[in-house]
Amino acid sequence: MELRATSYFFLFIQRESLFELHKHIMSFSSIGFFQSGLSGMVFDLDQFDALLLKSIDDVFTEVVGEGNTKVIFDYLEKRSCPPSEIYQRLDTFSKEMRMLLGSGRGQMLGSARVLETTVLQVLCSRMGIAFDPRRTDFPDYVRELKEAYKQKRQTSQSKIEMEM
Repeated sequence: MELRATSYFFLFIQRESLFELHKHIMSFSSIGFFQSGLSGMVFDLDQFDALLLKSIDDVFTEVVGEGNTKVIFDYLEKRSCPPSEIYQRLDTFSKEMRMLLGSGRGQMLGSARVLETTVLQVLCSRMGIAFDPRRTDFPDYVRELKEAYKQKRQTSQSKIEMEM
C-alpha cells in the first residue's frame, strides 16, 4: 500500500509541469482545515508553530492528496522527524524531503523545493507578510518568519498595554 501510494505521487509530480503545479497550489491561499495526518492531533504549541504545521498539512494534502500525505508523514516519522515535531526539526525535515522527493537537480522537477516554497507562500499569506521568492533555504526562512511573528506579537501586546 505504502509503495503504491508513493508511486502514484511520483507519477503525479513527473506529469505536472512546475507552472501547472504552482498554479494549482496557489489556488487555495485561504483553504480550510483538511482531514489528514496532522489535523486530528493536539499539540502544545505556540501559535506560529501551529500555523506552520497547519500550512504544511494543508499544502501537502491539497497537492499530493490525503493518502500520499500520510505516506510522506510516515516516512518522516521513520526518519526521526515526526510531523508533530517538524517545527523543531526544520533542517531534518528539509533534508528528508529532498531525499524522498528530489531537490531539483535532475530529480523529479525538484518536488521538495516546490512543496517547501508553497508552504512558505501559504504561511506568509496567513501571516500577512509578503513572500520573498529569492529566499530558497526553507529552515532559515521559517526561523526568520517565526522571529518576525514574535516581534509582531510583542509590538501588538505593548500597544494594548499602553492603551490600558
